[in-house]
Amino acid sequence: MLEAWERFHGAFVSAPVGMALVGLDGGFLSANHALCALLGRSEKELTALTFQTLTHSDDLSAELALVERVLKGELDRYELEKRYLKPDGSIVWGLLCVSLVRGPEREPVHFVAQIQDISVRKEAEQELRRYSDHLNELALQDPLTGLRNYRDFHAALDREIERARRHGGSLSVVLVDVEGLAQINRTRGHVEGDHVLREVGRAVAGVCRACDLAARVGGDKLALVLPETGEQGAEEVTERARRAVAEVEEGLSLSHGIACWPAAGDSKELLLRRADVALHIAKPSRPPETPTGTASRARCACASSASWRSRATSCAWMSRSWDSSSTDARSFAPFTGTGPGSASRRERSCPSRRRCVTGC
Repeated sequence: MLEAWERFHGAFVSAPVGMALVGLDGGFLSANHALCALLGRSEKELTALTFQTLTHSDDLSAELALVERVLKGELDRYELEKRYLKPDGSIVWGLLCVSLVRGPEREPVHFVAQIQDISVRKEAEQELRRYSDHLNELALQDPLTGLRNYRDFHAALDREIERARRHGGSLSVVLVDVEGLAQINRTRGHVEGDHVLREVGRAVAGVCRACDLAARVGGDKLALVLPETGEQGAEEVTERARRAVAEVEEGLSLSHGIACWPAAGDSKELLLRRADVALHIAKPSRPPETPTGTASRARCACASSASWRSRATSCAWMSRSWDSSSTDARSFAPFTGTGPGSASRRERSCPSRRRCVTGC
């Protein structure tokens, strides 16, 4: 028996990992050199403390529950990753392995604890999580404007439709064209145009609530997802966006298409199609002229307004199918026609175009 104890004591003292004998009340009975170095305390200091006083408050309840189960005989041992408090207030992560020593009558005597320093591993894991979160954020962000991208727009719209369907709430989608940006690209170059678009994105995002989502879905096209917002609320948001964009650059204006769930459709595809058609109705009949100092004017059509169906019906050129399987941001782009005679074909198919863009 004495020989066995001497062997254990020799291994205990010289072990490269922290080891301690801990009483049933949690007090340290003895500690080896590795544990003293890990916790930044001498053996004398440790034997005056309990493991409870050295354990981070967020980890204590979980360990006490495990100790209770070991004492009841439900577990032979337990392992736990936990934080220890050092004298200077810093923390050190340890992988704790605890077993219970019992006497001849199977009565609990004391615990044997082994503690391995895993701080370096924990720091690496935390850094990896930060890097992964950053990559995930970049994957959902438009690199030019900092708004959400096409993918996140659709994911957010799916979530909000499901939430509105489940709880009976409302939801509005706004598709936005930035009018006048093409003129800036032509006259001042795309570098300046990109700068203006970034400022427009910031302006539009600035009028949104924390629960709203503003996205760039392609080119100079933006989109808003507005939870718990009806037609009037969506129009108020777009008006605030118009005023904010007007301060970015003289001559810029916005065309809006609004669709409200469920009035404008009970599926994402139908909601987007009707918002897209409303946007086409709202767009000006020709590109805006070079800015002349006149105030910019928002053009807006709402798919849920009473007059929308008659206006959309009168515009036969609007009729087109929404490709619900498309993942290309260009599926938002309106048909404007290219090649000889396209403009005249549009005018013939929609003789009342100017009436179509009179606001909601």
